[in-house]
Order: sequence, then structure tokens, then C-alpha cells
Amino acid sequence: MEKLLSEAKTICILGHTRPDGDCLGSTLGWRNYLRARFPEKEVTVFLMEANEKFAYLPGFTEIRHDSPKEEHDLALICDCGSYDRLGEYARLAKNAKERYVVDHHITSSGEDFPCHTILPEASSTCEISFDLMDFPLFYQRGSDLPLYGHHS
Repeated sequence: MEKLLSEAKTICILGHTRPDGDCLGSTLGWRNYLRARFPEKEVTVFLMEANEKFAYLPGFTEIRHDSPKEEHDLALICDCGSYDRLGEYARLAKNAKERYVVDHHITSSGEDFPCHTILPEASSTCEISFDLMDFPLFYQRGSDLPLYGHHS
């Protein structure tokens, strides 16, 4: 994963249709982490519109709801292990040069995505994401991280 993140100049972060707290917390957590760690990279979250009760999460208002034609170097897919659950954003994942999945669902086999961290024993994708991030660096920069979104 580290190599993929380091080499990508453009990263789209995706999650499943009808995003819930775990999906929003993990996608926005990755967005904020990657923007703080790699300020030179273009990092964008693409999701369906979500319930306004999650509007307190840092970056919520910057989520894009369109499905552009542009291609990305990396698609980071959170809380979802299959193309069909990505809805209209599956095209962004398929067109990305590389794909990486972070998920906790027992139904995610990783078959479609050879590069992944899928841990069905984890409570949430937010938990897995937290463990994958380099937090000393992140907290030094004083950034917000909404990984607690799944508790809402």
C-alpha cells in the first residue's frame, strides 16, 4: 500500500452506495490523512449523497457527487469489496491505474482487487484504516481525522 500511495499523483477515494458512518468516516479519514501527508497530491472523495447527520465530519462538504471522466493513478476503495457496490463510481475504480481496498466485510474476498487489506475480524473499516495510517506524522501536522464517524 505504501508504494501505491507514494507513487500516485492523483487518488480517488471511493465507498459503497448509500454511504453509512463507517464508509464516510473511513473515506474522509483517508482523504484528510493523505492530504496532510502528501500535500502535493490531488486527493478526492467520490460518494453518493449522504445523510446530513454526518456533516460534522471534516471534509464532508467537499465530497464530490459527480462521476467525472478523468482517470486517477490510484483508487482507494473503503468499506466495499466489489465493483457492483460502488454504483456509478465503479468506472472510476476500473479506470484507475491501480486499486487498493480497505474493508472489514466477510463477503469481501479480494478476488476483484488483488491489492487489499480485508480483515473480517475487524469491527469496521475505520479501525483497519486507523491501523494502516502513520499517525505520529499525521498528528504532528495537526489535521482532523473523522475515523470516529462509524460510531454515529
